[in-house]
Amino acid sequence: MRSANLSWSAIGLLARVMDFPHEWNFSKAGLIALCPDGESAVDSALNELKEWGYLEIEVKMPNENPTGRIQTVYKFYEYSAKYTSIPLSYTTL
Repeated sequence: MRSANLSWSAIGLLARVMDFPHEWNFSKAGLIALCPDGESAVDSALNELKEWGYLEIEVKMPNENPTGRIQTVYKFYEYSAKYTSIPLSYTTL
C-alpha cells in the first residue's frame, strides 16, 4: 500500500481485494460490481497492478479445468518484486 508507483485507484482495488478471504475467487465482472467507477477504472487498475507485479493473471484452458470451461485466475500479491519505493527489508516480514 506504500508503493509510490501505484495510483490511488490501483491501491484502492488492491486494498479491497486483500480484504476478502484468501480463498476468494475473483472475476473481472465481480470486481467491476464492487467498483463505483466502472469497467474502465477496473481495467486500468488491473493493468497497473499487473505491470508492477501485484497481480498475475492465468488463463486455464478447458482441458486444464474440471468445469471444462476457459477460466481466468487472478492472483493478487501484497508485495511486489518490482517494489522499489521503500527498502526491501520493510517488505520481508
